[in-house]
Amino acid sequence: MDNNTALKNEAIRINNLQTKYIEIHNSIIKDAGSFSSFLKNLFSPIDYEEMYDRTKKLMERLDEEKHNLNDISLDRDLTPTQRKYLNQLSNFYMFLCKTVYLLKERQHKLFLKSRGKNFSFHEFSEIEKEYSKTAEACRQQGEKLNGLNYTIGL
Repeated sequence: MDNNTALKNEAIRINNLQTKYIEIHNSIIKDAGSFSSFLKNLFSPIDYEEMYDRTKKLMERLDEEKHNLNDISLDRDLTPTQRKYLNQLSNFYMFLCKTVYLLKERQHKLFLKSRGKNFSFHEFSEIEKEYSKTAEACRQQGEKLNGLNYTIGL
């Protein structure tokens, strides 16, 4: 497999993980983050454990993907253009991992709270603030990556 194909395949795998993250994020907002979900959940409890498990599984899949990025970086003789693309893909991947990690931590706190463990609103607010900031940085890295897609034929 040539370098561009390897980079394309890796970009597609990471994009698929990003899509999964967006699905989970949107599901959490729909189920537990809106006024209508608040009203709905007055009559049926929110399954924070399931939300936490989904983010945990995605984090595990992201951790597995790290090996593929490392293999491309170490095992291939990349051109400067391909190296630039791989570096940006790696940057995006790192921000995606951090974003999913913070979402997982957020959901874990909410799961523990649903089981009676208390934590301060300030602590939750700090996680929420960092999550929002990191999600925005991830989006910006994704835009930079999209700007380079043409260099490998995507």
